[in-house]
Parts: sequence; structure tokens; C-alpha cells
Amino acid sequence: MKQNPLSGQDNAFLNEIVRGTIRWKNRLDWIVKQRFKGKSADMPLTVRWILWLGIYQVLFTHTPPFAAVNESVNLVKQKKYMRWTGVVNGLLRNLIRHPDAVRYPNPDKDPVAYLSITQSHPEWLVKKWIKELGYQETQQLCQANNQPAGVTLRVNPRIISEKALIERLHQKGIQLKSTGLSGYYHVIDNQPKVLNKFLHAGMLSIQDMSAGLPVRLIDVVPGDVILDVCGAPGGKSAALAERWDEQCQIVSGDISPGRSKLIESTLKRLNLQHVYPVTAAAQQFPALNVDTVLLDAPCSGLGVLQRKADIRWQRKPTDIYDLSLLQKDLINAAASHVKPGGQLVYSTCTVLREENEDIVHAFLTNHPEFTLKPATNIPDDCITQAGFVRTWPHKHAIDGSFAAKFIRKE
Repeated sequence: MKQNPLSGQDNAFLNEIVRGTIRWKNRLDWIVKQRFKGKSADMPLTVRWILWLGIYQVLFTHTPPFAAVNESVNLVKQKKYMRWTGVVNGLLRNLIRHPDAVRYPNPDKDPVAYLSITQSHPEWLVKKWIKELGYQETQQLCQANNQPAGVTLRVNPRIISEKALIERLHQKGIQLKSTGLSGYYHVIDNQPKVLNKFLHAGMLSIQDMSAGLPVRLIDVVPGDVILDVCGAPGGKSAALAERWDEQCQIVSGDISPGRSKLIESTLKRLNLQHVYPVTAAAQQFPALNVDTVLLDAPCSGLGVLQRKADIRWQRKPTDIYDLSLLQKDLINAAASHVKPGGQLVYSTCTVLREENEDIVHAFLTNHPEFTLKPATNIPDDCITQAGFVRTWPHKHAIDGSFAAKFIRKE
């Protein structure tokens, strides 16, 4: 195996630069276009990326400015774009001398363009959010998306109590802060090497509080059978089993054999005995008339932009339509497994209505045998007036998510 020659500190810095550059790509490219005297289309993409990396270091890190310039010029030379060294050198030095000279779109005349550039989000997404949320809240949401994501852990009570884990981590110099949801804690002063030892020992899992909320919607009676029909990588199935391992049977599956193996790996690490991994599509799950079905649907992931900044550039408006069709298909399939009196929980990690409320309304229209059950066992500020679970990065300081619970009539 090839060894990584970088130290832990250097690795962290490199990770910050790469993630930060991806996150702020729109704003960085705006600066390049403003400062470059030639035709922007003539600049090779590799050179553009080097400039983005350099500008990010100058504007967003504590890197000595001229060190960022020198490294950027050297990188251009390494990539054999010799004729562009002067451009890179001049553009970055000019930015250092005149950082306030960058002109952005006027927020009063073009609020979409202004937020898209200054907060580095796609125009189509900013436009959609302004229409639904208004300008001020959209700005707050974009700003939250651009903050580094924190680390949240879930305690595995099958191996260690919350009190004991808190004490042991405290002894290692790691402080925890309650999230308001039992079993979930924000990590203060994260030390990855230390935390990984507890992770590998199965004492904890890294999982955002928002991902734990759909599990808390599920009411369990001893002897229940629960299906997690899009279960990979196994986080929600594991959270269920940690609370109800001996009292119910959990079947957790995914359509992909590779992703099903992720479920197996998760269960093995946490020493959970009563979860049964399978490889199956939601439409073909090997069970009918069960007590509970959990559908954590494939979605756009636009609630987790703090963690996965690249998603904002990968998604297109047409993707949302295609995903909504898949989600409708999956929730219909999931519903077919629920017995009379049983419960169905639908969840996503996106903040778009098309993948959340619209899916729920269409489902209830087409399935009069189901009724919506308002959320319980959830922090009050995460429950909407309609009874859905809704979380937002700018409101709750956690990932954006959605969940709804349905009961099949007797």
C-alpha cells in the first residue's frame, strides 16, 4: 500500500483547501473572470483550478499570501502551462494588493445572482429558495451551508452507557455537548484518531442528529417486524437495533450487493444480533404485512451541503424531477408491505418540497388507506404545523432533513 507522505496537520490543511475551493467555486470563478484581462474561455480548466485554489488560500485561510502565490505559480509550471505563469502570478498579486476591488452583482437589482455568486450556490437553487423562503432566509441558509460541518456521535448502549462514554472521552480530552435528542452528542474539540478507536470498538457511530429523527418516529411493540427498505449503509437500522435489538426483528436491505455489505459491516462493528441484511429492491422485499416499514429514500442530498459541498454543483433541476418519480415509486412499494394498523415512515436528507411535502401529498391522495400521523418523540422545533419532521442547517445547526409518518387503517 502506498504511504501518505503528509502529516496529519498537512492532510487536514489539504482537505480544507480542496473542500473549501469546491464550496466557494462560484465566487472564486467570478473573481477570476473579473481579474483576467483575456477571454475567460481561453483559460485551460487546470489553470482555472489552480487559480481557484490560490484565491481560496488568499481569501479564506491563514496562508501567507505570497506563499499562496508562489505555490500556485509552481503548480502551473509543474502542469507545464508555462505561458500562464505570468497570468497566475499577476492575478493573485493584484488580488492581494486590492482585495476590495472585486465587484459583485447588485443585491437589489439581481438578488439571485448576488447570492449565487457571493454565497457560491447554483442560480437555479437560489432562485427556488428565494421563491419559497424569501431573500433573507435564503441568505441564512446559504451561509449555513458554507460553514464546516460539525461532528455528531450516537452512543451504542449495547456496548457502553452514555455516562460511561462521556467520561471516557472526557479523559481523552474530548468534550461532548447534548443535541437535545437522547443518545446524540455534538463533539467539541474533535480528535479523529482518538474518536476512531471508540468507533472501531463499536461504542459509537458518527451520525448527524437529523438522521436519528425518523427512527424516533417509530413506535415499537415487542415482537414487531421492521423493514428498512433502503437501508445502506445501515445507520438507521443500527439506531433502531440499538434501542430494540432483542424485542423486534429488523430486515435491512438495499438493491446493490455492494451497499448491502455496508449494512453487514455496520452491524458487525456494533455487535448487533437481530438485524438481517438482504439484497433486494424495495418493490421485491421478502416480507409482507409487517408492522413497520422505514423508507429513507434516495434524494438530491441538498440538506447536507455542509458535508458534501460538491453536490450543489452536481445536481440539476431535471434531477429533482427524476428523483421525485423514483421516490413516488419507492413509497408506493414500501406501503405495499405494511399490514393494517402498521406504520410507514418516509424520510430524506433534502430540503426541497418536491422530494418531501409534495411526495407526501401525492401519496395520501393515491392511498386513502393511509393517514398521516403527526410527529411525536421529536424536539418541538423540528416539527412543522402539519406534523412533519423538518430540519434546516440555518435554524437547527444540523443537516437539512424531512420525515413523515403514516398509519395504515385497520
